[in-house]
Amino acid sequence: MMKLLFNQEGFSQDIKKVIGIIDADLSWDRMRPSLEIATDEIVDIIGETNYTTISAEVIPEGQQRFFELVRFAIAFKAYMHYAPTGDLAMTNKGRTMRRDEYEVGAFEWQISNHNESLERFFYKHMNLLFKFMVKNSLIINLEKYKHNTLIVPTLAEFETHYGLNESYFLYLNLLPGLREFEDLEMLSRIGEVLYNDRNALKDKKVLYNYLQKSSVYYSIEWGLRHLDIQMFPKSIFRSTESSGGISPKSKTGPLPSELALVFEKDYHRYLKKVENEMTSFRVTVPSDDFRLPELDFDNDDNFVST
Repeated sequence: MMKLLFNQEGFSQDIKKVIGIIDADLSWDRMRPSLEIATDEIVDIIGETNYTTISAEVIPEGQQRFFELVRFAIAFKAYMHYAPTGDLAMTNKGRTMRRDEYEVGAFEWQISNHNESLERFFYKHMNLLFKFMVKNSLIINLEKYKHNTLIVPTLAEFETHYGLNESYFLYLNLLPGLREFEDLEMLSRIGEVLYNDRNALKDKKVLYNYLQKSSVYYSIEWGLRHLDIQMFPKSIFRSTESSGGISPKSKTGPLPSELALVFEKDYHRYLKKVENEMTSFRVTVPSDDFRLPELDFDNDDNFVST
């Protein structure tokens, strides 16, 4: 069984102190299943090697900050898993709303808004955790997070084309979209030779720039269709409001699918630039001493027009 960063003894006060925003006395028995799920999810993100360096019993020297960041991420994620199951009491009479004369259950829209705020807060914290890991050379060594060979190999290069508010967490979640672009769109347009020689590709600066832009906008379009919208910075809504590519906004703003269409239009525009660049590479310009071959006909032949 995977070790947890919380102990049963004194758990209720401990988790309240870690999370900081909850009022309930959450028992170990109630929270343990959610803690195990959340721990597995966070370990999958940061890597098991990094997780094994920290412990609830003895915190290695120099690991205090990493321990605090990981512990908060697990606790907060566990609460996000637990909260929906705690809204209703499971009794002999079926499921009933938990309330007394002093507390009234929240409306559905209030719960929905609160869930969104919790998710946004969690993603911001995960970005803080990743920034710490990058700064301290704690390598995320899972295969699915490797990105050094991509056309957009770093967050910094991604942000030269579209800002993510320095969200390393969002960048990592967009990696499947970046890979899909290379497999489905890039390879067929530039060919295997150039695709497999990234140094030669990088030397073609204009082409490389258009490929990066195409990849960035493709991945955002992919992300808007596949990821939680709370991962994205709010600026993504403002940047598309005046684009004319989406319908008038409701109070809740444009749908992710509407935003995706805007970015789809952009990546197609840059792909066209890529195709034009590749066409220019393939055109052979005749030299000054170029001569057409001698042809065995003259003006008296019937098929020669004047």
